[in-house]
Amino acid sequence: GLSGIEKIRAALRKLEFVAREFAERNYIGKFEVFTYRHFPHNYFLAVDLANKQHAQMMVSNYLFGERRANCPVMQFSRAGDAILFRRYADSLEKLQQSAKKVHFEN
Repeated sequence: GLSGIEKIRAALRKLEFVAREFAERNYIGKFEVFTYRHFPHNYFLAVDLANKQHAQMMVSNYLFGERRANCPVMQFSRAGDAILFRRYADSLEKLQQSAKKVHFEN
């Protein structure tokens, strides 16, 4: 099988393809990918963070002893659960402070 680094590189190639497709279609907004060096505890999918009314997030906290594919995914919005949203948005912001943005070549 692939090593962890090989899996990361393969995932980045797939994300680069998505980023190029979004750029070619001139979608409004941005698609950004970040890498970091610490052990991952969860994943975030955040949409419209700057939008006070429509900001949404999906988060999966990784559970010890469970495959990541089997970990539950929570979906919530700023409008529907402002406290939960703020807690995860703050965590995502701290993660981005120590992360490096991936710059895909054009």
